[in-house]
Amino acid sequence: MIKRTVAILISLLIPLACHASEPLSVRPSETDRRITEFDSPHLAWLPDGAARNQLLVFLPGTGGKPEKKLFHPFARTAVALGYHVVALMYPNNLASQKKCSQSDDPDAYLKFRNAIIRGGVIGPHRVVAPQDSIENRLEKLLVHLDAKQPGRGWGQFLASGGAIEWRRVAVAGQSQGGGHSYMLGKNHEVARVLMFGSPKDYSFHFDAPAKGFDANTKTPLKRFFAYNHMRDNGNGCTHAQQTKILRKMGLADLGIAEVDNPQSSYRHAHVLYTNADLGSSTKFHASVLKQSLSANPSVWKYMLTEPVD
Repeated sequence: MIKRTVAILISLLIPLACHASEPLSVRPSETDRRITEFDSPHLAWLPDGAARNQLLVFLPGTGGKPEKKLFHPFARTAVALGYHVVALMYPNNLASQKKCSQSDDPDAYLKFRNAIIRGGVIGPHRVVAPQDSIENRLEKLLVHLDAKQPGRGWGQFLASGGAIEWRRVAVAGQSQGGGHSYMLGKNHEVARVLMFGSPKDYSFHFDAPAKGFDANTKTPLKRFFAYNHMRDNGNGCTHAQQTKILRKMGLADLGIAEVDNPQSSYRHAHVLYTNADLGSSTKFHASVLKQSLSANPSVWKYMLTEPVD
């Protein structure tokens, strides 16, 4: 009888274990009825094992959607390390470089990114409504998740009144999403900022890094990390121009490491590069999020766990 009971319990637990890392899919309009655009589902993962009590928010790049498999291995890495994880859908059909790189307005990049983050005007014919902003979408998603999965830890990322508890939030993103992650770390004190194939905010009009991409951030600079491919010379700017941005931010001063022949700690660097050969592929921009690149899993773990305080 005891053996049979144990067998039944095991048969019930195995499916739960197999699906522990499967994300919950939630359309933005389910969380806020005012949202009618960019309604592809957000994805939300619960942590595996002991919870870290931090939320990782991932922002896809231009035209990207959370359901895209590119960054799911990175998300699962964070889940295995105890993070709650959210991949957020947001208005991302216009790249900052396309809109701002030739502008004679020195504040163009700041205006563009903050409009998407908080709501505002990003062009003569384009306004991001407050309900469509990154911050509102994240706040409403967390409220929704806490109601749908009570007691699973989502509520700890909300302050009284429903505002986001930013100090418990790590922000990450690829390309455009990495730039927004930087800006969130500039506007709020967050747990850490992780940029992949990013930042790319380089003004061709002024031949200089975009105004605002500097060390003047509410999040301490030691919590910022960037990971890029040295042959990523498109998608907004060249590798050399990107290096200028990282130097202006002061991030390069905290250490640069090439990860293809890493030391165990990457020398505690905050700017990480790969120069891995991709064979016939030229998709260097997204390569830093591909599980097939052998260096990546270790780099992801380092970026997610390197002590920052």
